[in-house]
Amino acid sequence: MSENDEPLLVEPPVAGNEADTLVGSLERQRRTLAWKCSGLDAPGMRATTAASSMTLGGLLKHLALVEDDMLSHKLFGRPPSPPWDAVDFDADPEWEWRTAAEDTPGQLMALGEEAVARSRANLRRGGPAAVTPS
Repeated sequence: MSENDEPLLVEPPVAGNEADTLVGSLERQRRTLAWKCSGLDAPGMRATTAASSMTLGGLLKHLALVEDDMLSHKLFGRPPSPPWDAVDFDADPEWEWRTAAEDTPGQLMALGEEAVARSRANLRRGGPAAVTPS
C-alpha cells in the first residue's frame, strides 16, 4: 500500500475504453517507479549497473521530460514548462540524463511529481478526445 492507502500495483481497467486503459497503465508505471525510487539517497539515485550508464535519477528526470513533452506540449500544444523551456536539446540531446546527478533526490522526485500533476490536469481539462489530428 502507498502512504495514501491506495494499492501500488493497481492494474488498468479490464473492460475500460482505450483512453482509460492507456491512462490506467501509465498510472501503474508511474506508481511503480515512484515506489522503487522513494527513500533513495543521492548515491542510490546515481548508481549504475553492469554496462549501462543509466541511473534511476536520470530515468526520473527523463520520464518527467517525457510526461511534459507528450502530455502537455505535443498532445495539447502547451509551451514547455521549466526547466525544459530553458534547455537547447538540439545542442545537448542527453541533457536530462547528464544533469540528473546534479539534482537531489527530492528535486528529482518533485520534478516527476509536478510533471505528472500537469499531465493529469491536462487530461482532465481536455482529454484525448479533445485532440484533433494535425
